[in-house]
Amino acid sequence: MRRLVLLLAAGFVVSAGCGGEIVVQAQLEGEDGAEPLTLASLPVRVLPYDRDALFDSLAAAYPVPEPTIPDSVMQLREQMLAAQAEWQRNEARWNEVRDSMRQLLDEMNKLSRTSGQYRVLYREFERLEDEERATNRAREAAFQRMSSLQSQLAAQLEEFRLKKEAWEDEAFAPLDSIIPALIKSLGREEVADTTDATGTVRVKVPKGRWWVHARYMLPNEELYWNVPVEVTGGDPLVVQLTRQNAQVRPRI
Repeated sequence: MRRLVLLLAAGFVVSAGCGGEIVVQAQLEGEDGAEPLTLASLPVRVLPYDRDALFDSLAAAYPVPEPTIPDSVMQLREQMLAAQAEWQRNEARWNEVRDSMRQLLDEMNKLSRTSGQYRVLYREFERLEDEERATNRAREAAFQRMSSLQSQLAAQLEEFRLKKEAWEDEAFAPLDSIIPALIKSLGREEVADTTDATGTVRVKVPKGRWWVHARYMLPNEELYWNVPVEVTGGDPLVVQLTRQNAQVRPRI
């Protein structure tokens, strides 16, 4: 453990002086012309060490390889997401057709049943009625597929999660002693805070090498940041957390 601490601490020099300020701004770009999504209330940690290097070192030192998600599970996940997307498409179209049918009924109720315009609208209503039935069948079938795949996926992911957690408990057990020793060796404490309503957080730290760490959960994936920065004093150092500089990890 002492050797690992010394290796991780090597190259870090605590500079003299009052330090500087790191300004973290977290925002995701809007899709299809939508407004950007400001990541408010995002927990942010500013670390004096590279947590990825620390975890990688412990994983490499542990004699048993880290469990990985089987390809079969990832394929099942893709099938479930495809079924989910199909259900959502059919659900949206089903609602659109029903809205159109309601609008036609409103127009037809204002007309005489013997008028030519009424007959035109009635034929369109019949066409939409057929589409509504077909879309509803497709919607229900896709929902059944999605539900079945979700159940299978949940069972397999739970099995994998338990196996991975057992491995992590063993492989990363030294962290409780390594991190305090590493922080003591570096002479710098980590700083934790949360972004405000504008997606911004400001922290003051001593000069030197730091890593800005944060995670943001999306429905099917996780955005992970571990951004290295060098604080030299002077003007505040601005760090942007965006999708472009995040690691995108599937949520399991």
